[in-house]
Amino acid sequence: MLKKGGRTILFIKERRKMMRKGALWIISLFFLVMVSDGCRKKEPSIFRKAKSRKKAEEAIRQTEKLEKEIQTIERIEKEIKEMEAQEQTGAQDIEELLKKEKTLEKQEPALPERETTHPE
Repeated sequence: MLKKGGRTILFIKERRKMMRKGALWIISLFFLVMVSDGCRKKEPSIFRKAKSRKKAEEAIRQTEKLEKEIQTIERIEKEIKEMEAQEQTGAQDIEELLKKEKTLEKQEPALPERETTHPE
C-alpha cells in the first residue's frame, strides 16, 4: 500500500518523470523512424540517379563503339570501291592490249618475212 509519506511521493514523482522520459523516448524513436523512412525513400532515388548515370555512361560507351564500327565500315567500303576501280581499269587495260594484239596480227602479214636463223 502506498503511504503518503515522503518516500512514496518521491516514488510517484520519479515514476512520472520516467513516464515522461519514456514518452519522450517513444516520441523521439517515432521521429527517428520517420526520418529513417524518409532516408530510405531518398536512397532509392539516389540509387536511381546512380543507375541512370550508369545507364547514360553505358549508352555513351555503346555509341562510341558504334561510331568506331561505322568508321571502320566506311573505310572498308572505300577500300572496296578503290579495288573495284582498279579491277575495272585492269579489265580495260586487258581489252586494250587484246585490241593492240589483234591489230598487230593484222599488220604482221604485210611485213616482209624475215628469215629466222636458228643457232645450231
